[in-house]
Amino acid sequence: MIIKLGIYEPVHRSMFTNNTGWKILCEQEKMPFTVTSQPECPIIAFDGDLPEWFAQFIADGGIGIVTDCYPDLLPFEAEYVGDASVENIDLRELGGSLTRVQSIVRLYRGDGYGKINIHEKRLSKNDVTQDEFPVFLYKSYGKGWCFFTGLPISRLVMALGDILRPTASFSNFTERVVSVDKHYLLRAMREIVIKAFHKRGLPYVYLSYYPDDYQSAFAFRIDLDGIFGKNLINISRSALENGFKLTFFANKSLCKEEEELIRMIDCEHEIGNHADIHNLFTDYDSNFRNIQECQNWLSNLGIKNSKIFAAPRGMWNYSLHQALENLGYLYTSDFGAGISGFPFFPYINGVKSSTLQIPINPFSAERAAIWSQEMENREINADYVAGFFIQTIEENYQQGYPVILYSHPQNFGSMANYVFEQINRKISNMNIWKTTLTNFADWWFKRDKVDYYVEYDQSTNKIMIKGDINRDVKVREI
Repeated sequence: MIIKLGIYEPVHRSMFTNNTGWKILCEQEKMPFTVTSQPECPIIAFDGDLPEWFAQFIADGGIGIVTDCYPDLLPFEAEYVGDASVENIDLRELGGSLTRVQSIVRLYRGDGYGKINIHEKRLSKNDVTQDEFPVFLYKSYGKGWCFFTGLPISRLVMALGDILRPTASFSNFTERVVSVDKHYLLRAMREIVIKAFHKRGLPYVYLSYYPDDYQSAFAFRIDLDGIFGKNLINISRSALENGFKLTFFANKSLCKEEEELIRMIDCEHEIGNHADIHNLFTDYDSNFRNIQECQNWLSNLGIKNSKIFAAPRGMWNYSLHQALENLGYLYTSDFGAGISGFPFFPYINGVKSSTLQIPINPFSAERAAIWSQEMENREINADYVAGFFIQTIEENYQQGYPVILYSHPQNFGSMANYVFEQINRKISNMNIWKTTLTNFADWWFKRDKVDYYVEYDQSTNKIMIKGDINRDVKVREI
């Protein structure tokens, strides 16, 4: 039999169905999948609306996974409790952590995974926990099973919005970042899909995230919100001395007065576009011009620059991404879209973009200096910055996520050599790929182009891989 995940999409587009999160998950994992309106796969993911054939599909042995689940559409009785507005949910049972969702969720009582507590940030008394519900529930029906949640997870994966909030499990450091922990939502969806395949007696098949059996990838970028003289040169030199090639993103309006110093960035590094005006715009035309002005400026300086981008202030919206795509940009990297996890191709109005989004950790020495002074009335030093970066590396490495870090010349420039030394010492004993943002993006594009399918022999319990498999990309099985 052919193994693939089905993603339900009605023939006529419905406002009650948003399956983009499921598509993004499948594309990140590179698991074989098909978008369908028919019960043609052993496991099918649904969002919101359910087709007339859903009950029979489950009863005959199919596995359904339903996000944004309405209780009156299920073919079996589900104990619906009510709707709740929650800021955080607990996804540790599904490979995640305490996860910010900032969402309305339909609550169900029953067997399941993860925790939703509607009384948030309160201490329990007398060992009594009130009103705690599963995130994902499961229930058998006929010969099959249904996994379901009242949380609109698929919709949240492409939700817009950012907010000032803590960004790390080990620190109270805050930055203005994407409102939702999308990487943990995608990890939870992945875990449910794995459970669904195993419930059906089938293996879960996907492609390796990195080349050469690496467990993670490491890249570091510098946003040039100003040159700051020798600080820039110190970063360029110190990085190479410690074996790192960086990606610099130059902002025209903030670098123009010292633009000649940009030429002093070692040619081993790469230079990209950080816009003209250091801001995001609501409308497409302004974003388009802002990107193009910086692109022309770098070209006029004779600086070799690829079509790579990082948004000013980390802010991101659909019109910016559409402008980047129409200008032919390879990727952008914005913590207003994601702060961890794997790269993804955003869906704009239901259409997959060809410009990649690479999530990035939002900590920088410059923001940390402001935050520490405001919140703790103390100055930061190189040990503090190196320590935060190292804890981030450890956390992402353990989760198998890429480690994408960044800073600016203003504060980081004077401590770059020490911090790079500490980072290099840390990762030298780890199975981690030292690369650049662009090399990582190139790898992700190569991986994305792999077109394959999986045949499964139930009598031997073995899979056979067929199709266009790049020898650098390995097929994984769980």
